[in-house]
Amino acid sequence: MKSLKTTLPYNIRYAKSGDLESTKLVITDAGLSTDVLFKSVSAAASDRWQITALGGYVVMYEDNPTEYASASWYYRGGEIVHGVPRFATEDEEAGDGGSLTPGGS
Repeated sequence: MKSLKTTLPYNIRYAKSGDLESTKLVITDAGLSTDVLFKSVSAAASDRWQITALGGYVVMYEDNPTEYASASWYYRGGEIVHGVPRFATEDEEAGDGGSLTPGGS
């Protein structure tokens, strides 16, 4: 997460806990999409963790399965779960909004 935080073009917040700190993940393909990276990170972390994409930033906390009113999607256990932000535009409700689109960069 530390490397992703310095590399990706948006804010990432994450809790620093022993569980996450002891998890190691080696990414060898520099061309992976952000979506694939987050799926990989969430698969490597314990089931207590989730990555949540919010408007303009991402958080990773040990609060699975918490739902956030402004979340567009969640990464849990290597899978993506789509959410609909409470104040979503029609494009976002259709899964077509925001710069953190799954499958994109």
